[in-house]
Amino acid sequence: MWAYRAILSAGFLLFAATAAKADCTSASSPFDQVYCDIQVFHQADHQLNTDYADLAKMLKPAEKSSLRSAEISWIKDRNDQCTTTQDSYDFVAMDCAIDQTTARDDFVKARARECASTGCVDSELAKEHD
Repeated sequence: MWAYRAILSAGFLLFAATAAKADCTSASSPFDQVYCDIQVFHQADHQLNTDYADLAKMLKPAEKSSLRSAEISWIKDRNDQCTTTQDSYDFVAMDCAIDQTTARDDFVKARARECASTGCVDSELAKEHD
């Protein structure tokens, strides 16, 4: 687990230090592609966090608890699906992480629309995904 965190942390640090140098429209090397993927993932994750916070503001305490439990399960599932281990190293498939994060954000936005229009449905909030 520490290796996964180290890889992800190192990736974000590398991105922060070199994002301006990477041309994400035409990545010419694997390293450029990693920088680009991290940027896209960071944007998707930021959007998910923003939309999650907006949804949480609409919820009663019991509904927030259901949403939080589902989010924790979703994070574990995303990590399991998008991470592989080889020779004691953990690898994150960034395309998988981006797809999973974008899908979760779509789910969160759908719950917010539902809450705003017909009212929140606790059983829907408790789902990891549609």
